[in-house]
Amino acid sequence: MATRAAGSEEQNENGRGGGVVFDDGFAQRQQDFLDLTVNKTGNGDIYRQMARLVRNMPVEQAPIRSGINRILNPGDSSTTDFIVMSLVRLLHVGNQYPERLSLGIVEEISDTLVGYRYWWDDPRPEIQISATENHQITYHASEFLIGQLFPTRLFTSGKTGAQHMETSKKLILQWCRNRMRFGYSEWLSDTYYGIDIGPLVSLVDFADDEEVRNHATIAMDLLVYDIALNSYQGHFGSTKGRSPGIRNRLDLSRSMMATSMSILFGIGED
Repeated sequence: MATRAAGSEEQNENGRGGGVVFDDGFAQRQQDFLDLTVNKTGNGDIYRQMARLVRNMPVEQAPIRSGINRILNPGDSSTTDFIVMSLVRLLHVGNQYPERLSLGIVEEISDTLVGYRYWWDDPRPEIQISATENHQITYHASEFLIGQLFPTRLFTSGKTGAQHMETSKKLILQWCRNRMRFGYSEWLSDTYYGIDIGPLVSLVDFADDEEVRNHATIAMDLLVYDIALNSYQGHFGSTKGRSPGIRNRLDLSRSMMATSMSILFGIGED
């Protein structure tokens, strides 16, 4: 597989520098994954709607509204930040195809996200998991990217979007620098590396701030290097900082990272 060194300047479709450059089949594997995603049967999720946007297919509003409802009425759920991240990315993808995402659903998503509690400096009492590595970058990337979309809008927190960007930028840079210095605390996790990819790729794709984008690119390159170095023939069978669920340890083909590894390297899951 022909690659360049991590951090080499290859322009992506947005004209921005990427990190690792993969083999010639990488772009085709991305397209194959989009085709697979949009043609899945059963209930769709929010990430599926992004694929449908790109493929100019009707967006299913039910999973989007279900996600909004879980954010507004979390109950015992302590992981609504994952839903928030997916909705933030959906808005950014929708900006590229404005005619394909209805104004009504955009407003519903936007109103929900400007009312969300993104970090401990918001005095509103909410019980959410935020201390672990994957939750930290999910919160920070979501806060930064939603602030970027609405820099002058006053959020429920009392801050403007621009102020949220200022706060979250510092946290993003520190998070990324910790990965550069110490590596990942949830090292080689077949569960949480998959979660880290979402916010990091979203920052690489959509952050207008070059410093934020470059830091996220380096953190993502380190993660991909970890996966490549510690996998064998599509199996991510290594020591792990966290790996919930015994099924992932006994049947590596069912790992949450199997699809990502197939897209990245062209091995493993078909």
